[in-house]
Amino acid sequence: MGGTDKVWAALGAHPVLWHSVNRFAALVAEIVLVVREDQVSVTSKYFHGIAHLRVTTGGTERNDSVARGLACLNGVDAVAVHDAARPLAPARLLADGAGLLNRFSGAIPVIPVSDTLKEVDQHGRVIATLDRGPLRAAQTPQLFRADVLRHAHEMARRSGASVTDDAQLVEACDGEVVTYPGSPRNIKITTEHDLELARLLLAAG
Repeated sequence: MGGTDKVWAALGAHPVLWHSVNRFAALVAEIVLVVREDQVSVTSKYFHGIAHLRVTTGGTERNDSVARGLACLNGVDAVAVHDAARPLAPARLLADGAGLLNRFSGAIPVIPVSDTLKEVDQHGRVIATLDRGPLRAAQTPQLFRADVLRHAHEMARRSGASVTDDAQLVEACDGEVVTYPGSPRNIKITTEHDLELARLLLAAG
């Protein structure tokens, strides 16, 4: 992003982070934003009007940051972990996932993989072509029963495991995680191109 903090980049009249929060703010009992230490003050001021929102600092690894967010939640039965760089997540993803937690430990939105996938070695040489049929690309928000997710993070802390999403932690503890349809609009902003696409999607409604 050329030095720009992606979650504070302009997306319409508001920064990316505002959209990520606003999508779900009215649907949840508590919100915890996990940010860098130097962003706590500006984030707290920006969202001061949302009474059920708190801000805390992240950790060294992704696991640490989510665990710190969990520690700020009180008396909740279910937790949704959302990537703030996904500002266009449809609100229905939250309801769709929450409805599955009475039967499963966790529920995550996914979309089919459309590209041909190649496994390569450290030199970029193709080792194998993967069957994309059973593969899915995971999105957020990822929803979990709170007790299950807390246990999974405690196990990860003890083992020193580092993963790319919370579903992997729950899976490692033999939790049953189910998938449900995500959204192609639910893009993750990592480059300027992604930001331009998000602006076009937002303008299109």
